[in-house]
Amino acid sequence: MNKMLHRGFGLAICLTLALSLLLPAMVVAATYPCNFFGTASVDGEPVDAGTAITAWAENLATHDMDEVGTTVTTSVPVPGFYAMVVNLDSSTHSTTIHFKIGTLNATETATWAMYGSVETDLTAYTTTLPIVNNVDPDHGYQEDTLDVTITGANFDGATSVSFGAGITVNNFTPDSTQITASISIASAATAGNRTVSVTTPEGTGTLEDGFTVLSFGPEPTVTAVDPDQGYQGDTLDVTITGTNFDGATSVSFGAGITVNNFTVNSNTQITVSISIDSGATPGTRDVSVTTPEGTGTLEDGFTVLPPEPTVTAVDPDEDRQGETLDVVITGTNFDGATSVSFGVGITVNNFTVDSNTQITVSISIDSGATLGARDVSVTTPEGTGTLEDGFTVLSAIVPAPTVTAVDPDQGYQGQTLDVVITGTDFNGATSVSFGAGITVNDFTVDSNTQITASISIDSAATGGTRDVSVTTTGGTDTLADGFTVVVPPVWVDVPLYLGMTIVPAYPGFDNDLPANLPAEAVMVWHQVTADEATPEIPAGTWLHWTRGAPPQFNSLHGLIAGKAYLVSATAACVWSVPAT
Repeated sequence: MNKMLHRGFGLAICLTLALSLLLPAMVVAATYPCNFFGTASVDGEPVDAGTAITAWAENLATHDMDEVGTTVTTSVPVPGFYAMVVNLDSSTHSTTIHFKIGTLNATETATWAMYGSVETDLTAYTTTLPIVNNVDPDHGYQEDTLDVTITGANFDGATSVSFGAGITVNNFTPDSTQITASISIASAATAGNRTVSVTTPEGTGTLEDGFTVLSFGPEPTVTAVDPDQGYQGDTLDVTITGTNFDGATSVSFGAGITVNNFTVNSNTQITVSISIDSGATPGTRDVSVTTPEGTGTLEDGFTVLPPEPTVTAVDPDEDRQGETLDVVITGTNFDGATSVSFGVGITVNNFTVDSNTQITVSISIDSGATLGARDVSVTTPEGTGTLEDGFTVLSAIVPAPTVTAVDPDQGYQGQTLDVVITGTDFNGATSVSFGAGITVNDFTVDSNTQITASISIDSAATGGTRDVSVTTTGGTDTLADGFTVVVPPVWVDVPLYLGMTIVPAYPGFDNDLPANLPAEAVMVWHQVTADEATPEIPAGTWLHWTRGAPPQFNSLHGLIAGKAYLVSATAACVWSVPAT
């Protein structure tokens, strides 16, 4: 039925627009249209399709009520709606429009507006008895005193109003379609529905079950609040749990807390939006819920907290592994701070709360701390404030190494030997170099000041000095001419002659002898004579050539006095000597 009524209403509006174009003006003078539309009912029931709706206005010259309207509902198939056009010369007619539904005067009037479109619902009654259509509010609790509005028709001259047993009508004010009544419901009034009646000299009109008396139920109880705390300046939603919340009229969280709004979710739960003043006194508050039956309170049900700390800046905001430094943290609400954190690998040695907005911290960064950003946090009894990525750990600065000595500092072509390099800051060494023609087989960092390297000198390596360098993550240092490649002797065979003096060389001999003479070498002096067997000298023995007798042999075959020579093989009469 409702769909049909709305569809009919739409057709009526369309018809009104059509009529504004097709219907002639009802007055000869210049007139202007105004559209009127709405519902039409008699005795509360929609009128039938085809019912005549008539409109008129007072003639300002003659004060006659000129019927200026016309029937426009005869073609509307849906009952209960009308639409019409009223054309007026506003200079000669009142703008108050009166209506009839059929032959009955409608209780409503409307105001004409040039080219307007005015919605006016029309009602008429076939009886002069009062008609009660509505009561607002339509309920009340025992012991309530309240004002109630009764709407209907034919209320002129009303002599009494009744709300039934247990309800006293203190006073009332009527007009033709509305009565305002002040009523008081007795504490012992029986709960339930009441018939509301209005009496005039014409009779009495009633509305059955027009008002309901509600009884007081049990008082509400508050058992829990979640969350049960908030910070100064916060706005948050809180859930109150308890019983008998139906019909709740107010919720309170105490001084300094504003209840913005609340919703009764069920008889046992209320959701509340609250705002805590920034200056609200910290501490507990009672939480209460009020219904018509009374007030339930949870003592100390909510706590106002000072605000949590916030961390906004850290200065300096970075440093290197192994460093100890002072850092200034800036933010808010630092009073009473109990701890400060810079994350893993950073030790907070101590801190001082300089003010509510600043903390000075002494920190030590572990030498092995992981590189990268850290969160910086400050904790007070009210909570913890954190600045994400507030501090960054950088890699440590590694000092460059220094090379001061190499031992031994020379070697022969084709030789493989261990060499000790002395210096500083060798930890973490990544490479060792002895220059062209020398291969570093491996090396060991014995300490921060010593490296042992195994090297092999190419047999074709160019004789001469080499730079020795050590590289670490801190850089490279070089000892110029730190090592020398020595070219070994060229072997020749020389016969042993009478009068030759043979003196094996030994450590410490200072005539161009190699630095690596055998430790077992001893000094032997031997004079070879004509009748003495040729001596045998072991291979590998270093000998020193000195003057002997006869003098003509002092430089035999290029042997030079004061020079050292190496025996190439064990032989009686053959010596190995340099060619020059």
